[in-house]
Amino acid sequence: MSKESKMYIAENIYWDDNSSTLFADHQEIQLSSSQKKVLSYLMAHANKLVQNIDIFYELNISLEKEFSERSVRNVISSLRRDIPGINIVNSYGGYYKLVTPVLEQDEFKKHLFEMLEQSGNAIAITDPNQYDNPIIYVNSAFLKLFGYKRQELIGNNMRLLSADDRDQKGLKDIKKAIEAQKFIEVNIRDYTKEGELLYDDITISPIFDKERKKLIYFLSIHKDISQAQLLFQKLQDIL
Repeated sequence: MSKESKMYIAENIYWDDNSSTLFADHQEIQLSSSQKKVLSYLMAHANKLVQNIDIFYELNISLEKEFSERSVRNVISSLRRDIPGINIVNSYGGYYKLVTPVLEQDEFKKHLFEMLEQSGNAIAITDPNQYDNPIIYVNSAFLKLFGYKRQELIGNNMRLLSADDRDQKGLKDIKKAIEAQKFIEVNIRDYTKEGELLYDDITISPIFDKERKKLIYFLSIHKDISQAQLLFQKLQDIL
């Protein structure tokens, strides 16, 4: 059975979409054909409201058959009775929703890339398991902040942003934190592609594979604090 065919209803309870079979602790749960049709439909729309009339016509292919709310309710009730841990909720207006926390988590993971890409914060991810800890991902806000194209950054070390301005305490602190696999927040001088000075407030977080207890990535968030830094310098000059 392929892993991709498993659609979890609850922990240790899953629907195998390939064989239209429900399993609990790897043991098949016997369902009627009507139960299978409704469960398959609910799983395909997991964590979304579906109307009872749509469920009815999933049960009855013929659109000429008169809608019966009771027939839908009976099948839903039988699923609640026969499947341990299933959570089908009713909603006003004749709607049902199959709530599956595991699938909600999967949905979150599917959208994680878009969350990163649409974030207003400049974000970069590096891979410490490759030589020289190269950049493997930057989001759109990062490209906008530094003026690079994505292909100009991927595969390079983050030191590219500091150009020749390497004699900075902040850079030394970053190196120590990376070697120690520790979180750090620090301000450094970075430069855009056009060479414009940018005061960069950076937070760098190590990301671990908890099961293998192994460092897999560093995630950095960058904030342009140039205006605040320049204002601070002007105030120092005045004082």
